[in-house]
Amino acid sequence: MDEAMLLYALEELISDLGVEIRRDTLVDADDGFELRSGSCTVRGRMLLVLDRRLPPARRLEIYVDVLNDMDLSDRYLPPRIREILERDREP
Repeated sequence: MDEAMLLYALEELISDLGVEIRRDTLVDADDGFELRSGSCTVRGRMLLVLDRRLPPARRLEIYVDVLNDMDLSDRYLPPRIREILERDREP
């Protein structure tokens, strides 16, 4: 599975789990407020905000972090995805 297909598969899995993914160009505000990609809960729904400029490797890290915080025990995961998630959990 190449990198583009892996990212697509992770995005699909995240969306299937009910997480809304928003992509935007995140710019720090003039008042010193720093905007970063990541997940949060808004009105009881999980939201993942991604800076459009993120390199694929950073997007992969964020997707793995989000998925490792979720219960995936009842989901079929392709072997490559399961391997990546389990590798990230190792100390």
